[in-house]
Amino acid sequence: MNALTAMTPVPASVRAATVLLSFALPVLPRSARRVLGEDLLGLFSHLASDAHRSRGLAGVAGVWLLSMIDLFRQAARERGEVPPPIAQPQKTPRHRKDLMGSLRADLRHAARGLLKSPAYTAIVLATLALGIGANTAIFSLVNAVLIEPLGYVEPDRLVVFWGTDEGEPERGGTIAYLNFRDVREAATSFVAAAAYDEWRANLTGSGEPERIDGALVNVEYFDVFGLVPAAGRFFVADEDEDGKDRVVVISHAFWTRKFGRDRAVVGATLELSGNPHVVVGVAPAGFEDPRLSGGAWASPEIWRPLGFGGMDLDDLPSRGSSSYIAVGRLRDGVAIEAAVAEVAGLMAGLEEEYPESNTGAGMDLIPLRETMVRDARASLLVLLAAVALLLTIAAVNVASLMMSRAADRGRETAVRLALGASRGRLIQLYLSEGLILALAGGVLGVATAYALSGIFMRLGADALPRSANVAIDGTVLAFAVAISLVTGVLCGLAPLGGALRSDPQAALHGGGRTAGAEQDSFARRSLVVGEVALAVVLLVGATLLLRSFVALAGVDSGLVADNALAFDVSLPYATYPEFGQHDAFFTEVIERIEATAGVVAVGTTHILPLSQTFDSMGAYAADGPEPGPNEGLSPQARTVSPGYLDAMGMQMASGRWLTDTDTAVTEYVVVINERLAQELWPGEDALGRQLRTWREEPLTVVGVVRSIKHLDLDEEPTPAMYVALKQGIMYWHGRRATIVVRTTGDPLALVSAAREAVQAVDPLLPVANFRTLRSVLNANLQGPRFRAVLIGAFAATALLLAGLGVYGVVAFSVARQLRNVAIRIALGADSRRVLRHVLASGLAPVVTGTVLGLLAALAASRTIESLLFDTAPLDPMTFVAAPMLLLTVAAAACWLPARRATRVDPMTTLRED
Repeated sequence: MNALTAMTPVPASVRAATVLLSFALPVLPRSARRVLGEDLLGLFSHLASDAHRSRGLAGVAGVWLLSMIDLFRQAARERGEVPPPIAQPQKTPRHRKDLMGSLRADLRHAARGLLKSPAYTAIVLATLALGIGANTAIFSLVNAVLIEPLGYVEPDRLVVFWGTDEGEPERGGTIAYLNFRDVREAATSFVAAAAYDEWRANLTGSGEPERIDGALVNVEYFDVFGLVPAAGRFFVADEDEDGKDRVVVISHAFWTRKFGRDRAVVGATLELSGNPHVVVGVAPAGFEDPRLSGGAWASPEIWRPLGFGGMDLDDLPSRGSSSYIAVGRLRDGVAIEAAVAEVAGLMAGLEEEYPESNTGAGMDLIPLRETMVRDARASLLVLLAAVALLLTIAAVNVASLMMSRAADRGRETAVRLALGASRGRLIQLYLSEGLILALAGGVLGVATAYALSGIFMRLGADALPRSANVAIDGTVLAFAVAISLVTGVLCGLAPLGGALRSDPQAALHGGGRTAGAEQDSFARRSLVVGEVALAVVLLVGATLLLRSFVALAGVDSGLVADNALAFDVSLPYATYPEFGQHDAFFTEVIERIEATAGVVAVGTTHILPLSQTFDSMGAYAADGPEPGPNEGLSPQARTVSPGYLDAMGMQMASGRWLTDTDTAVTEYVVVINERLAQELWPGEDALGRQLRTWREEPLTVVGVVRSIKHLDLDEEPTPAMYVALKQGIMYWHGRRATIVVRTTGDPLALVSAAREAVQAVDPLLPVANFRTLRSVLNANLQGPRFRAVLIGAFAATALLLAGLGVYGVVAFSVARQLRNVAIRIALGADSRRVLRHVLASGLAPVVTGTVLGLLAALAASRTIESLLFDTAPLDPMTFVAAPMLLLTVAAAACWLPARRATRVDPMTTLRED
């Protein structure tokens, strides 16, 4: 070491670099090492110290790299230009600082390499962005609906009282109010519990008349959720009494929209359905009403007490009327199983006490979240599984590309190993590239997820509960980071098998195919088998769901959906207390609308078909035996006007429809559907027969109508009966009506005319919920359409990726075998033989993957059976069409590089080799 170096303190980084350089001295012959070694280290220390003063650590690294290059050049000269021997990896201790430094160097090297290959990098990033983005977007839906905690205090202690019949869950879970009241009073498992019923009120006297969606609840309702009011208070006990129930709590959104968050609203009076109601409080912001009524009802904007306290028993809803939902909070320490057992015991006592109404009736307890997510759980889990398969296919493609890239860089890897690079360092280098690609793909994936989640929500917002909570939040971003890291590690490790098995000496001398290369080729073909199998599973699932959706969309609803408009009108009891007033109002409105140009027919019903709302009434044949408790039929019951048949496009099977002559002073008549006629009088003519209901007077059947879909498109036709609005058989239906207008043109063009017709009769009545019958039918298809469109898009993407994967492997194989192909052609092989050979070689893993995929699809198809309509989970056409489509795409992918192989010029190829 010279005098200058001795006088100046040597920086630690220079000393470390000098030690590292000394480890490389053995590449010199022993004689040269004795002469040159010390001088080389001294010169390096001097130059590195100067570089450290001017450029810091980067300067030292630069001098070290140049010195290493000079060292190997000198070693080559000393040995007569013979490549240096392979050095064994030095087992020196690596400190954390050294590790981080080498990692940063590898990351920089990987980044530079990727920038030098823009086409490769762009393809990999696009593939990863698609896979990660789709997974992140779907997970945002799953997180909001199935994972994210409900916004209540201790939400896991919230349960819904769900009605059962002979042990089977009732549709909608409705229960009789009196049964709930008796259970609530006797049960000890609950801190609070409340019944819940839908309610719609007309708001007047506060600007334009407006219909408000609301709910009638027991006063404990807000206590069940552990809420604190944003303003005012919630209900108190005596406000559940009849006559003291003219108080309301409004939602935070309604408070903001209508009153600008003015706290003076507490104590103000709202005119609701013709009666004054005092606002006593405002629900907190973010309170998510669980929409217990389900169906087409929107989230309530206003709540009012049920007001059943103090009423005579005869004035309360009977035990045979199951039309309420109830929610409760379990006491601390009470398990749901214990509460279920207690409720079941109480219901058994009520069944014994009231056998005429409660025989077979039961009450179960279901966690609140389960009732809120309803059928969305199965759909979302299927979609999540589909995008997981898609990401796996994308990762397989990326791994295959990285293996091909690693094979092209085999000489570089061999040089690294020859210069003493450890296996660990090589692993670190490949992982660095994989992580850079995955994290960059993750960033692009999150951006893609933002776009996709918006598309997904437009497709399925109404099909998903809690859709307002869907967001790319911290949990979703953490998920995106996690799958990006896992994908990066797996893809980064994929090329290592071939790289670590390769023979550096053979690679440096341009030796032929090595064992590592053969195994690497086998690995790439295995990846093709895997991604084809996954693609088959996804294609089969998508095809089943698409066939199911097509079958459901093709169902004959029994209605003519085109050119028909529907809207709702509700008459307040305060101003329309008498049945005759209901009839007079709707008669005048119908006459006004009928006078509008283009109108073909106008009719009313209190429940529109396929609106997810039902109303039934017990009925039996008057000439048959009276059924026992819970043994008779409960057909769907509709109160309708004479024009309803034509307005809905329904068809008569026999007899006549209801007319204006069917009034309260004539014989009570009914029209039934074919299903009810078959149930009551199988094989016989139903016309002229009589039905008995809760009324003393029997109803005479004057017509039989073709069965229509009342509740869902995927249901079997249910028994149904139609009674005349003018006869008032179900008089309580008369104040609420959906008016249906059939026209020769665009139904939405009648919105203004319909509103004017109603307000010409009563200017204080709001007209709400304009929609076409086509939109009502489409709403019933929204869930199946959401599943089918998304999984279809994922399957199409998987098919494309699988095709690209097959193409990549075959193209790489052809490129590596061009010399062999050239020799074959030079020896006389014709192009067709070469084409067959390449196609057979390329399609072999595809066929294997298809077979494995079909076996997996056979097992997996049962998991989506509950989502299928009129489509068998083992549908033969699906299990033939899906793999045939994939094989066609794979054959096309193989044909392109195979065709290239047949056009090889043997002389040119052999000369260039």
